[in-house]
Amino acid sequence: MGTPDWARFLKYVEKQENGCWLWIGAIRGNGRNEYGAFWVNGRTQRSHIVSYVWTYGEPNCDLHHICEQSLCVNPEHVTPASSGQPRHRHVIPGMCKCGLPFSGTNNRGDGICHPCATERTRRYLDANRDAVNAKRRAQREHIVYDPRPCLWCGTTYQPMRSDSRYCTERACINDRQRANRNKRLA
Repeated sequence: MGTPDWARFLKYVEKQENGCWLWIGAIRGNGRNEYGAFWVNGRTQRSHIVSYVWTYGEPNCDLHHICEQSLCVNPEHVTPASSGQPRHRHVIPGMCKCGLPFSGTNNRGDGICHPCATERTRRYLDANRDAVNAKRRAQREHIVYDPRPCLWCGTTYQPMRSDSRYCTERACINDRQRANRNKRLA
């Protein structure tokens, strides 16, 4: 991976109290498995692999984050994965990826707890608000009522509701308001 350029690399690192070095530079991934991207030797490399190689040398296998944080680039938190070990997945049984233990109230049965699922749904809705609302609008049943005469002025109009009795013409509305006001004042 070339000569280590730790000064440029560490500009994109935010060190946490728990020992993780979170990557705040460019990110590659599909939203589920995201990794930091770092430009080195004329191509983009995964940042956690760059830090591991610069510290320990070339690994001859896949790497695994022991802290379960895919954006962590601390070389001490990245270890070679054994052949039977699941990679890029949570490996602690009975625990969610966020660290909460599964219990009867927060276990959905799919390896994620209710707070994580709620947060994931909120992020999806925030990112796709217009598409979600357009889909909901398309699914609504649009009822078209038959034209009927206005009970006040007699003109035919297209009602928007089933209990509509008057048209929405401005002159008709003004006449009704004026008549109601005169009735109250009399």
